[in-house]
Amino acid sequence: MENLCMQACPSRRSKAYSGSDMKLLFCHDHVFSFYRGNYYSPGKLDYKKFDVYLEKFSHITCIARARQVESIDNNYHQANGNLVDIVGLENPSSLWGLLNRRVLKRVIRDHIRKVDAVIVRLPSEIGIIAAQLAQEEGKPLLAEVVASAFDCLWYRGDILAKIYAPFLELRTAHVCETIPLLTYVTSNFLQSKYATQGCSYAISDVIINEVLLPRRWINKSSFTVGMIGNPDLKIKGLVTLIEAIQQIRSKGVDVNLEVLGGNGHGYMLRNGDVPGWVTFLGTFSNPGKVIGWLDQIDFYVQPSLTEGLPRSLIEAMSRGMPALGSNVGGIPELLLEAALFAPCDSKQLANSLFKAMVCPTHYDELAKHSSETANKFNSKVLLQSRLDVLDKLSSLV
Repeated sequence: MENLCMQACPSRRSKAYSGSDMKLLFCHDHVFSFYRGNYYSPGKLDYKKFDVYLEKFSHITCIARARQVESIDNNYHQANGNLVDIVGLENPSSLWGLLNRRVLKRVIRDHIRKVDAVIVRLPSEIGIIAAQLAQEEGKPLLAEVVASAFDCLWYRGDILAKIYAPFLELRTAHVCETIPLLTYVTSNFLQSKYATQGCSYAISDVIINEVLLPRRWINKSSFTVGMIGNPDLKIKGLVTLIEAIQQIRSKGVDVNLEVLGGNGHGYMLRNGDVPGWVTFLGTFSNPGKVIGWLDQIDFYVQPSLTEGLPRSLIEAMSRGMPALGSNVGGIPELLLEAALFAPCDSKQLANSLFKAMVCPTHYDELAKHSSETANKFNSKVLLQSRLDVLDKLSSLV
């Protein structure tokens, strides 16, 4: 899909943020949708996400996966634009990608030679290939480590992913070891898996602009629990949350569940229809609408089977509400031990959630912890930390 690369981009900035003429290559396995000459993303890597990099670099080329589509969802946002080009490739792990690995490497190497520095986001196949080629070409290199390679594949569900999971884990660990500059979204978890001989920094990619005071317990007869995540992905753990709420409802407590992140069609194909107290909200393109929804729910639960440092959990905690999560990835770095439960353990989750509903002191303790933790993700502090790392990268040019 290399030939689908944007040729003429709509101008959305009159000039670059940075005063330099340095060009950056950003590489990741993100899947863009290619529609009528432009690339679109559901939000994880849209045009605005490149703003911080344009503070230090004059132009960005992003190499990622892409697929051509016949229509585009209203919740998707354009990713390419003035100063940002997208190069869409086939999946390197597909049969075509494996048979044409030399072609993929040649495309990536050609783009590496045209830029001054390279950033790879790991784990990703394109990221690993680009990191190795950038080192061969002697280009300044930064890796952003955002998740566990093994967990992402192992909990995806299909047998091929499980077979390949340990190999991707080893490849990711090997490439991280020699990269001179790394950032991790966690404080400890990912660092323990992917050690490096270079310089490393713990910088979350979550930025919080507002933190509310902790909520106080109110004696209520009805509760709404919220979760953010694509319900069709098994790794998001929705089955566990539904089972847990069913157990609480069996005690006579009126509990409803709202899931933001998809329409749930894939989930229901696998598991059958959901109870009437479960609502799939789809996706919200407006961040303000997400915040408004968070302010209306009573509890937030992150029941994932694997996570890096979940943005949605931190955003929920910033609203001062009690939050619970599975003890995987970086989640234990965010929550009190009393708010953690083993992945897939619906009974433990039900007991913890029920206690927060009926025990005022426990509720208040969790809510207080949410606000205190979210304050650590102050937007100004984290933005400056990211800019400092980009300064270090640009100084190597």
